[in-house]
Amino acid sequence: MKFSLYLVTGVALLAALFYLFKPQSADKLPTPGVAATQPPVPPTVPGNARPPASPSGPTTPAAKPEPAATVVNLAIANGKLVSGPTVIQVKQKDRVIFHVKSDSADEIHLHGYNLHLLLRPGESATLDFIADKTGRFTYELHHADVELGALEIYPR
Repeated sequence: MKFSLYLVTGVALLAALFYLFKPQSADKLPTPGVAATQPPVPPTVPGNARPPASPSGPTTPAAKPEPAATVVNLAIANGKLVSGPTVIQVKQKDRVIFHVKSDSADEIHLHGYNLHLLLRPGESATLDFIADKTGRFTYELHHADVELGALEIYPR
């Protein structure tokens, strides 16, 4: 008899908890970026070219945040990295900007992304991209076939 009472009480408790914490259907969820109660609409001012927005009208989406930027300065002399990190660590979706200066003509090649940056002697060159793939990607002097370092991209 006690077991039955515990069983019925447990089932009733689970049902009550489920009812309290059950997921809401999509039509009952608040729209992201929109307040549950909207402020009153201001009256239209004569000569105002823009009518007031209706409470059920379209909303402007929130501005997308800019990805974090990692700036990497590299200097190459005599076919070797003489200044700058050999391992660069960023998070997925970060913006990565390589500023490279070399004393000779070549090309930086970022493996995995298949990005190339043309280098001219004595000039700065910039490679700017979003790190959308995760993993470890080496970068090299393409024509000299010299590995300079690696870009490590970690998931967010």
